[in-house]
Amino acid sequence: MLNILKGNIQSSERKKNGKRAFSGIFIVVVLLVLSVIIFVYLAITSVSLKEQMDLKKHNIKFFDNLEKEQISALKTRSLFKNRATKDNSDFLREIGPIPNGKFLSSFSEVGEEIRSLGFDGYICGCGTYILYHNEELFAKTFPYTLGNDIIETIEQAQLEWILEGQKDVYYGDFDYVTHIGDFKKEHLSLMPEHSIILKKEERKNIPFDKFCICIGKDSNFELFHQKFKEDLAFIDRGNGLYEVMPIDCSKASGIRFLEEHFGIAHEDTIAIGDSANDLAMLSYAGYSIAMGNSSKEILPVVDYVTTDILDDGIYHAMKHLHLI
Repeated sequence: MLNILKGNIQSSERKKNGKRAFSGIFIVVVLLVLSVIIFVYLAITSVSLKEQMDLKKHNIKFFDNLEKEQISALKTRSLFKNRATKDNSDFLREIGPIPNGKFLSSFSEVGEEIRSLGFDGYICGCGTYILYHNEELFAKTFPYTLGNDIIETIEQAQLEWILEGQKDVYYGDFDYVTHIGDFKKEHLSLMPEHSIILKKEERKNIPFDKFCICIGKDSNFELFHQKFKEDLAFIDRGNGLYEVMPIDCSKASGIRFLEEHFGIAHEDTIAIGDSANDLAMLSYAGYSIAMGNSSKEILPVVDYVTTDILDDGIYHAMKHLHLI
C-alpha cells in the first residue's frame, strides 16, 4: 500500500516537473520571438531615420517666399495665435535641420519675430542680398551715381516710389495716392525705426538695392522704362505697380548663387511662391510649389499646388514631399 502511494506521489511530481519544463521552454521561445521582432523593427526604423536625417541635412535646400502681407501677419502674431495653422515656429522645428532660406522684400524687414523662427539664412531684395548664419554672402547696392539718376528720373516721370535698402526703407514726404501709400502706412506702423521719410533735398546718395514704383494718373512710365530697360529688371505686379531691381538679380539668381556656393545639386532645390515676382524662382528651382492662394500666372510653371497659406499650406507641401 505504501509502495503504491509512493509511486503515485513520484508520478505527480514528474508531471509537475514536466509542466514546469514546458512553461520554461515556452517563455524562452516567446522571448526569442520578441527579441527578433524588436531587432527587426529597430533595424528598419534606424535606417529610415538615418535616411530622413541624411535627406534633411544634405539633400534639400528649401526656399520659401515671404511677402509684405505675410510679414504683417507674423509681426502681429496672427499666425502664431491660430492653433490650426502649422506655418509657424513649431512647424519649422518639426521640419528639422533643413538648410532653408527665406525670401524677403528687403533685409530691413527681417524683424525679431521672423529671425526667431530659426531660418539658416535670407535671400532679400529679389536676390540682391544674401545672408547665411549672420554672414553676408552677397550684396548688390546701386552705386550712388546710378541711384541718384534713378531717383531723379522717377520724379521726372511722376511715379510714386519706395526705395528698399539693407537697413531701411525710404519714402518721400509727399502724400501717396497709389498702392505704395498702403506700404508706407504699413511700414510706419510695423517698423517705424527703419522707415525713413525723405525731403526733396535729402533724396541723394541713398543706399538701396531695389525699389518699387507705381503709376498714377499723371505718370510717364515709358520715360522711365525706356531709359533704364537695359540696366534694370521690371516685374509687373499689376495695378500699375512694378518691382524693380538690377537686371542680373532675381530670386532665381539667389538660389543659383547658393547652389554654387554650397555645391548643392540643382534637382535638390525646392521653391515655394505665390505671385508674379516668384516666376523666375519657381521656373528655375528643381521642384516648385505654388500656394493655394497663388496668382494664376504662376500655376503653369509649378510642380505642385498646396493649400492656402492660412490653411497650413507649407505644412501640407512638406507632407506631400515626405519631408515631415
